Amino acid sequence: MARTRKDEALGASLRAARRASGLSQAAAAKAAGLTQAHVSLIERGMDAHLSIFQRAAAAVDAELRLETQAARVVPAPYGGDEIANRLYLLGRLAAKRLTAKRLAEFRDWIARAQSRLGDYPYFRRWLEIINEGPDSVAAMLTNRGEAGRYMRSVATFRPFVSQAERDAYFRRELPPDGDSH
Repeated sequence: MARTRKDEALGASLRAARRASGLSQAAAAKAAGLTQAHVSLIERGMDAHLSIFQRAAAAVDAELRLETQAARVVPAPYGGDEIANRLYLLGRLAAKRLTAKRLAEFRDWIARAQSRLGDYPYFRRWLEIINEGPDSVAAMLTNRGEAGRYMRSVATFRPFVSQAERDAYFRRELPPDGDSH
């Protein structure tokens, strides 16, 4: 079973409850009718089956409470085009991080790319937008139309979003509203 942050958090809370009760993994496993190896998996977020978790929680006198919450709606202006949607979310994050320094880095990066790769309309247009000022850059980074789709690329976000954050946007979970994890 694939591990998620929520599974890891559940496992960590169970580990804390077990330690607070003074039980070893082996003792908790015996009380729950599990093996020590299985308790170890649960605590590492590797097995989050509710029935197993309930048994493990009961063994360490932990109260298990479940609450539901509404799913967060992630903007998807490009329908089923997941790459375009993720690039749009990166654009929203980058727009929030616009500073004079990052804008200057972006201008320098575009100019270097243009000199290295050629005078493509993409580079010329970004330099025009940058020269119009930060509001124009933010507007293009968050533009939901075809122009925004064309002007956004993973490389566009280098001055604004770390490599780890860019990678996270292309993993399974999308962060809400363009906020980073």
